[in-house]
Amino acid sequence: MNNTTKKLVLAAILAALAGALKTFSDLAENFIGGQGRTLSFFSIPLIMAGYYCGPWLGLASGFVADVAYAAMPFTQGKFGLDNLFTITTMIWGLTGFFIRKIKFNPRLIVILILVIVTSMIETSLNTLFAYWLNYTKQLELFRLIKRIVAMFVRVPIIVIVTNTILTRLDILYLE
Repeated sequence: MNNTTKKLVLAAILAALAGALKTFSDLAENFIGGQGRTLSFFSIPLIMAGYYCGPWLGLASGFVADVAYAAMPFTQGKFGLDNLFTITTMIWGLTGFFIRKIKFNPRLIVILILVIVTSMIETSLNTLFAYWLNYTKQLELFRLIKRIVAMFVRVPIIVIVTNTILTRLDILYLE
């Protein structure tokens, strides 16, 4: 199997994992009576896709993950104008590419900075899209506050898990 095929297969597997994590977090949030995916970790496989497969396959993985998520009848995902939210999912794949390209030690600092920046971009764009799509303004303000608070929990977990996976996979490939 050639390198391009391996990257396509890896990107597809990571996109499926991201879609499953997004769907699972939706179901868990609905089960406990919440609204939205406040503590979702779908971004971790997308970061891996961008890191190992490059920027285009990272972006494509985000797109595929979001479309698969939207196709599920029991999730909050929809087709149509709501696909604007897909842009923020795709950005996570690009983040993985930048983690690989920025040569700074320790890599943990690069991951931390890029995950914080991407989380802020994601939150800002999702809030902007929700306002633009005429969602309830008061509800969106509440969701924005909820997203910002959740970032304090979500970002460290994403950073630690991403760094651990990248470090362990680097060791596997070097041995």
